[in-house]
Amino acid sequence: MRYDVSLIYVYYNTPNELNKSFDSISQASKGLSVQIIIVNNNSPKKLPSRLRGKNITIINNSQNMGFGKGCNQGAKVAEGNILLFINPDTVLKKQAINILLTFIKQKKKIGLLSPRMVDSSDRVLPTISKRIRLPDALIIYSFLDKLFKNNITSKNFWMVETDRTKTQYVDVVSGACLMVKKSVFDRLGGFDERFFMYFEEHDLCVRALKIGYRNVYYPKAEIVHL
Repeated sequence: MRYDVSLIYVYYNTPNELNKSFDSISQASKGLSVQIIIVNNNSPKKLPSRLRGKNITIINNSQNMGFGKGCNQGAKVAEGNILLFINPDTVLKKQAINILLTFIKQKKKIGLLSPRMVDSSDRVLPTISKRIRLPDALIIYSFLDKLFKNNITSKNFWMVETDRTKTQYVDVVSGACLMVKKSVFDRLGGFDERFFMYFEEHDLCVRALKIGYRNVYYPKAEIVHL
């Protein structure tokens, strides 16, 4: 494998955002060899033409296969020992990939690794959580959460009181920017493709925990998630 990291996008209807994300890769990976893989899920909005002419691996699906399956397709052609799954609507900040890569290489039992994420106004996003349980889900993902905005169940699940300036082990990290060793991803069997979109990273994180890996929130690396 000849790349330091294989960066995998699943693309659907976000040409402007993908352009911005692509332009941020160089500042985030100085000195690294990065393989870029774009899985085009039959997007009605075509892939930006400027990207089609570059040395990028592009997988064109004849239909929208979903996020998890798209990620798995990208992972199968990845030539790097480290995978970075990243949403097109993200902008990588300076040295973000270098920082994540250095950390994950130093730790043997790391499962999934994710950076600090902020929105376009520099507000920290709630990208870490506890593992979900059915009784809690009935509150967290229902109208009850909106009726009772400060309910203790949701606050605990989203780890509201957690200091997001500190590196820490967590149950679940966001799939918007997710680094994992290819060997670990393969051992986990990739994303469960029964999840078309949403919760696939939650499932992957929980499966990693169950076989002894530890998922990490690492705020020394940062991205903007639009």
